[in-house]
Amino acid sequence: MDKEYSMTKNITLKKENIIILCLTILVFLISIRHLGSIGIFTVLDDEFGYWGNAAYLAGLDWSDAVSQIPYYSYGYSLLLVPLFWIFDNSILMYKAAIILNGIMLSASFLLCYDIARKLMSDVDKYILIAISFFISMYPAYIAYSSIAWCECLLIFACWMLTWCFAGLNEKSSNYKFILIGFLSIYAYIIHQRALGILIASISVILLMKIFNKINWKQFLYVFLPFFLLMIIHFYLKNDIQSHLWLNNSGNLTNDYSAQASKFTQLFSIYGLGKAFKIFLGQFFYLGTASYLLCYLGIYELIQKIGRTITAYIKKKDSNLLNSDYYFYLYVFLLIALFFSIVISVISKINPTRIDHIVYGRYTEMILGPIILLGFIKFRETITAKVLLVMLISFSFITVAVNFILQEFNLSFYNPLHAVGLLLMNTPLNVYLSALIAILLFRLIFISFTKNNGIIITTIIFITGLFFFTGEIVTRSIVDINQERMEITKVVDSIYTSEDKLPIYFLWNDQNDPVYDEWDNRNVLDRLMADCYQFLLKENKIKLVNNKQLKITEEDKFILSGEIYNLFDLMHDYKFCLSAADSYLLVSKTNDFANNIFDDHPINYNAINIPLGIFNVTNAIATENYVQGDGTQGIFMQGPYKKLKQGEYIFILDMELIDYKYKELGYVDVYSSMDEKVLSQEQININNFDEDTKLLLEVPFELERDTDYIGLRIYANEDTQLKINSVYIKREQG
Repeated sequence: MDKEYSMTKNITLKKENIIILCLTILVFLISIRHLGSIGIFTVLDDEFGYWGNAAYLAGLDWSDAVSQIPYYSYGYSLLLVPLFWIFDNSILMYKAAIILNGIMLSASFLLCYDIARKLMSDVDKYILIAISFFISMYPAYIAYSSIAWCECLLIFACWMLTWCFAGLNEKSSNYKFILIGFLSIYAYIIHQRALGILIASISVILLMKIFNKINWKQFLYVFLPFFLLMIIHFYLKNDIQSHLWLNNSGNLTNDYSAQASKFTQLFSIYGLGKAFKIFLGQFFYLGTASYLLCYLGIYELIQKIGRTITAYIKKKDSNLLNSDYYFYLYVFLLIALFFSIVISVISKINPTRIDHIVYGRYTEMILGPIILLGFIKFRETITAKVLLVMLISFSFITVAVNFILQEFNLSFYNPLHAVGLLLMNTPLNVYLSALIAILLFRLIFISFTKNNGIIITTIIFITGLFFFTGEIVTRSIVDINQERMEITKVVDSIYTSEDKLPIYFLWNDQNDPVYDEWDNRNVLDRLMADCYQFLLKENKIKLVNNKQLKITEEDKFILSGEIYNLFDLMHDYKFCLSAADSYLLVSKTNDFANNIFDDHPINYNAINIPLGIFNVTNAIATENYVQGDGTQGIFMQGPYKKLKQGEYIFILDMELIDYKYKELGYVDVYSSMDEKVLSQEQININNFDEDTKLLLEVPFELERDTDYIGLRIYANEDTQLKINSVYIKREQG
């Protein structure tokens, strides 16, 4: 009988381990599922800041470009440094960083399962596996896995700390205490918003020592690595800010100096009111994104901690605090969550986007363990009164957040910082997201009153919704990445030059950007400079304005994210090529200029505009052409560029694929700011040659410097026009 029982137990254990291994691999594969489609930054300047630190620590000098962006800490960068030594190709470095994300998220799944086993030892193992996998598919985890920034590392660090605190006592292994000391300060070094995690760790360790839960030796094991890393951090941070950021205090947005003015707002009634509104928005997000499981987890924390403290106060017996095996874990999670929310609210107290109000990114690093506690609460008795109060409260918060969003009257919404609110852009706004959260919460609640099979089926179903939500945001990340990857053509062209020419990036109007203003900088130029410096790796980009460029006499490459600067340079430089809204020129005196193959039928004073930056409707769009599908209307418009006063010509290289009427459509040029048509050319069947090709010129004149100049191509019914290239040329006066 004992032998039969032992064999059954071994088979069950083996089956359990196989499932865990398979799901670990699945989490990893899901995390790197878009590896073949990404290879460059999506989130700027965040990613470039971390890679810039890594480049500096690897011995490269990117200071010209890095010093123009906000400061980013170097904790995550330490993981990236070896990639500079292993890979010569920047794109392969980026892909390796995505693989690191997959490893960290897979490890987080294993940690989650091990913690769940400790906290719910009486629950079926397969339910615990399903819960752990569900949490691993949290939408933000899915989205963050395809970006080479610090979020996955912060998530992993928080899971590691939770695992260390779970059941921590005087009998625990010494390495756990060393890990707590190391991870607490390291999380802070990764990003200063992890200050809440650091405060929680220190507070709990002090409490454990005060109430004799741990001994002096274990206490020192925590604080020795803590103090050692703090000393190293102090000197290394100063060194990086001095030599990489060049002590540019105006760009230390992510440092404490930039947050001081936000914190002082809390000392006024108006500031407190604004902070409360941001808190409601962010608290609403946490509930909605987790299908209210976060709220249940918070309730579990408060209830467990409250009962233990109440018993301690009544009996004045410190043993009551130590008798609860997980009391200090609960305290750590509650303090960490509280301070993470406080830091997030202060950081976004002056919102400029909708997602700043319903912001999740700064707190989602600690959210996984809270969701796990929400499931623990499902295993206990939840009264109808508690559920009713929670749902009514959430409904009031939803209504309040809707009014708050209307009050701030913001228009732009970046879903990457609030991944769980996929439906924010629908007419029903927060209400639809809240309704779905309530319905799914109710579904989970009902399933937990049924058998294990129903519970696991429900969890798997909702896991799919988690993944679906995160994947939609990830697809937008991949699309952006693919567009930016086009600049590799420019990089390859630079590398083909036999002479290693210096590379300059034309960096104008940075203190007074006309559009896309962020941190008092022109975003477009910043994005292009960051991407090019990353791809060019060992070739330092020098950022200059027009005046600085004129006094440099050496042969050089010039990169620019704007067109309007380039026409003044055509006397001394030759246009090479364009890609992804960026343009490359080279000195005419260099041999490289003579080797450039002119593949367009106009002279080199014309600039080729990338087709990818045009807006396309009812058309097939590729890297090489845009073709209308025969639907009547405007099928291509753009590029919405700033141009200086003068006379210009748009030149379109087009083909006629199919038509029904002789009048095929028209092309016009307009100013989208003035809503004024500047020029219009009709397109007729007689314009095309015998090969149905046409080089159409559309001249126009600007009486003053103008922004957002657009070109529109209109096709009549059943007319299919194929646009192979678009150029712009300024007439020399």
